[in-house]
Amino acid sequence: MPVDDEATYGRVYSTLIMSEREDKTTNTEDAEVSPLVEGDDYYVENGLMVLTAHFLTRRGYCCENGCRHCPYGFDRNTKSSE
Repeated sequence: MPVDDEATYGRVYSTLIMSEREDKTTNTEDAEVSPLVEGDDYYVENGLMVLTAHFLTRRGYCCENGCRHCPYGFDRNTKSSE
């Protein structure tokens, strides 16, 4: 997802993470949404945002999208976790 305005990253992905959490939790009022921190939660490579293992672990579940730094061992090719 190329984004020119770096301030947009936090808004876009905080919204994305909250919508994913709504699917995973029964009480969304208890879900904590915090702004993403560049370097800790993500970095930008070739204009794309790459989520870090730190962020993915803190999120608490595997999205099964084959994230580059997936701490859950999901393999996009076999569609399974290690």
